[in-house]
Amino acid sequence: MINPVWSATTCDFPGAGVYLGLAPRHEHLIVARMLTPRQVRLFTGARAGVGRSPAPLEYYAVRDPSVVRVIPVSQPPLPNGFRHVRLAFQFEKPQLLADAVSVPRGTHPGEQTFAFLMSIGLPLAEEDGFYGRVALDSPEPDFAELYARLSRLAEDDKA
Repeated sequence: MINPVWSATTCDFPGAGVYLGLAPRHEHLIVARMLTPRQVRLFTGARAGVGRSPAPLEYYAVRDPSVVRVIPVSQPPLPNGFRHVRLAFQFEKPQLLADAVSVPRGTHPGEQTFAFLMSIGLPLAEEDGFYGRVALDSPEPDFAELYARLSRLAEDDKA
């Protein structure tokens, strides 16, 4: 059984934890399979510029904070003020069938990387609007633009 631990960055966001990062596709599948709709709502369909090509951007609106532990990392913050953290998933059902998520022999699971946006504790009524403003306002934003959008939203919500 694999319990993914994702590297992410975070900023101060009023009323919720907000995280942004990259993780291998097979780990996205594990997280999506292991968490129930009561614990998380998954939004998919957006894309974000990662390096030279766009990658899928999935938004995890975590409704049950007990499913993910946020672990601070002792690294200096990024120039935009975002801080480094690790997100350790804690599943209620510790078993996953061996064939539930398969990575074929000869392939590298990290080759297919997806971007993720995660909120923890954002009110349910705000999830759709948050996803739209961060991920859908313009097609395929790059990571720098995602950081800028999150910073603007955080400032708007503080006001």
